[in-house]
Amino acid sequence: PEKWMAVITTKFWDVWERLWTIRNSVKFEPQGATNDIAQLNQEIVDIYKQSPLIRMMTLGPQTLFRGTISDKQKYSFRKKKKWVRDAKVILDGFHEDQKKSKSVLYFRKYFSAKRRKVITTSDISKDTG
Repeated sequence: PEKWMAVITTKFWDVWERLWTIRNSVKFEPQGATNDIAQLNQEIVDIYKQSPLIRMMTLGPQTLFRGTISDKQKYSFRKKKKWVRDAKVILDGFHEDQKKSKSVLYFRKYFSAKRRKVITTSDISKDTG
């Protein structure tokens, strides 16, 4: 009797887990959210394309960008939404730093170059002009 009870109990747990998953998807991810999910997935891809080199970021943002695009796309709807919002704030701040300070721009240009060379003011004027 113990063996068949274990089998039945396991099957009941599987059914309850499936029901709980369905319940959560209905409650927290409404039917109209399908387009929103696709849009968030595309935003994740776009953010990774425009994101600067992770090694140039401070430790906080580095942890946010750790992992692959597919890892981020597997997040729940709420977590994706929060990640996209946080990533946009970080990228905006990253680009604002470059606009405010030329030395930050020079530093990032130097360390992001494949072959490091001395950056002259003529190189910079080409980029900003």
